[in-house]
Amino acid sequence: GKAEERKISQWNVYVSKEIKKYNEEAGLERKRISQGPIQEIAERWRAMPQEERDAVVGDGVEELEERRKNRMEGIQNVSIAAFNDARATLATLQRDMSNLHGRTDIDIFCVAFRSKIDAYNTPYIFYTSERIAAYIQNQTRKTIHEFALGMEAYNLSGANTQPLKHDDEVTALKKKIADLVYEKLLEACEGRSTPPKMFYVNFESRMTAKYGVVVRNWPIRKFTAPGNVNSLPTLSILYNAWRSGATHFHRLDDDQWRQW
Repeated sequence: GKAEERKISQWNVYVSKEIKKYNEEAGLERKRISQGPIQEIAERWRAMPQEERDAVVGDGVEELEERRKNRMEGIQNVSIAAFNDARATLATLQRDMSNLHGRTDIDIFCVAFRSKIDAYNTPYIFYTSERIAAYIQNQTRKTIHEFALGMEAYNLSGANTQPLKHDDEVTALKKKIADLVYEKLLEACEGRSTPPKMFYVNFESRMTAKYGVVVRNWPIRKFTAPGNVNSLPTLSILYNAWRSGATHFHRLDDDQWRQW
């Protein structure tokens, strides 16, 4: 199921402001940068007394909540319209491709998939010959459906469009996941002790016992640090699960924490 929407915290507002300031100082036009400065931002936040936090954040929580509400309502309407448009257009294309194949015996292979995580369409696959599916299986060791899902996962991962060596791409995605997980961890632990890093080994004693958080909906077979995963498709699954909120830290309330 869809992860519950988390309330916006003072930490969210502070990160948003600091990243905006970082972009402006660096002359960047993007709304969001890589997670590189998060560690530095977190250290400043940890050292800041609550009175200073209140002053720095001001009415930012309410403003950010309003912006998110407006954005999500707009995104939902746009996403529904895009879903219906894509479904209707692909149905028309499928009829045209089927008719073309019937008239000319030309074989066709067509795949359509999302470019944004908040889109609703599942991957669309159309092919006119089992030889196409067999070729995909022989070349990639994946079924044609797994191949389409892998293409979608790669597309959603935001990976660099410039060709990278496999090892470079794996290394970059590992770093991206580690930074994203740490940002989510800081958000979940706000108001309690601040963890210096994410520990996967002995997670219960090193994270849950100390900070009152658990991980929900872990998406891959083994619970381990991204640095220990060397499969690009598996890393893509892990990244998308964290980015979408499907995998997330659940903060135990004080009673649950004590009972744990």
